[in-house]
Amino acid sequence: MSKQPLEAFSLFQQLPPEVRRAIWQLCRPHRVTEVDFPHRILGLCITIHTFKYSCSGYDTTFLNSRRPIITRVCRESRAVAIEGTGSVAKGYARGYSGGGAENRTRYSWVSEATDIVHLNWTEGWDVDGGWSNASPIPLFAWLAPQFVAASIVDDLIHPFGARLITKDDKEDSDSDSEEYGPPAPILDHLALWKDYFVTIQLVKLHVSFEQVLESGLFGRLGEECIQLVDPFDKDKIHKYFELWQSGPQQDDEPGTFFEKALSTAQFHKEVKTWRDEVDTIWLRHKWYCAKENHFAGIEQLNQIWLERKPGENSNCELIEDVFESINGSLEHERQLYLNRDHSWVKEMLKEMPRFVPRIMFRFCPKKCYDPKEAVIWDSSRRALLGQREIPGFRF
Repeated sequence: MSKQPLEAFSLFQQLPPEVRRAIWQLCRPHRVTEVDFPHRILGLCITIHTFKYSCSGYDTTFLNSRRPIITRVCRESRAVAIEGTGSVAKGYARGYSGGGAENRTRYSWVSEATDIVHLNWTEGWDVDGGWSNASPIPLFAWLAPQFVAASIVDDLIHPFGARLITKDDKEDSDSDSEEYGPPAPILDHLALWKDYFVTIQLVKLHVSFEQVLESGLFGRLGEECIQLVDPFDKDKIHKYFELWQSGPQQDDEPGTFFEKALSTAQFHKEVKTWRDEVDTIWLRHKWYCAKENHFAGIEQLNQIWLERKPGENSNCELIEDVFESINGSLEHERQLYLNRDHSWVKEMLKEMPRFVPRIMFRFCPKKCYDPKEAVIWDSSRRALLGQREIPGFRF
């Protein structure tokens, strides 16, 4: 006698209330909740002669912030769905008094009990992100402990693939691929929370809703439109690669990422280098804080930064200010690296928040790769043009 798959279960209402409740809780989406829109430049591909707009990411933000499906099933499911939920605006009503930091996504549906709160903001794009008057960092630092986890973009602390430079280099540099580190106030606010996921690569997949449901890569019901994936999880990344391959051939932007990420060795090396450089940025920050206090309580000061030996392949940098602080003068530039065996370095790294690299995959059901469907930004109206309805979705 062959067993047929169960197509309906008519005894659900006869289950004990606590069992039904547990089932509804399993249906709640676990989302990456954005408190602001992604920067529109992330959806802009620049060629030599023309500007080509592709996916802005805004549609994903809207879809990802909709009320969960179980809010529309029955009274019991809706009661479970709304537990611990609300919007980013709750921050203003429940005691946050930072003021000024306010944007257009503040009424998105969020669930603090299940969601990761994510900030797209970096310095220099307040207008595009929709923030007004003030930096959102204090608000974000206030929100972070209330969610399952917190997430930021790499540009906020150190862009993935950029090389570290010194303060003097930064003043003379015109290159966008070089980075000294974020301002001290940003690091001070981030220090208020212990762990952060950091998006080092952004991948937008344009496939159908049916393909998303079949893959299961964006939640059981396709409601989790943003996913954060470990860059060392090759098997999981390969599943997203297969989903991308099942989509339209015109959507070729993710190809470069998958080719690089699935080669693993070089990509993993770059990720590890990025993590070491973030450590270095944090230690630089703490070093200059200690310098303001005249290095009080720090022993063996000249052993914190060590000169690289010839032929040594260490994570090095030029730290002129270090020798100036220790010796009183700078004789010549030297390549230095952190002495991780030093007691002060160990202490600072122990107190440092964990910045955990992640790949962000975003599902977009529109044909953004098609010039006829492309979303164009009208700077005069600060609005999206060419936005069209998505079959099966209501905003």
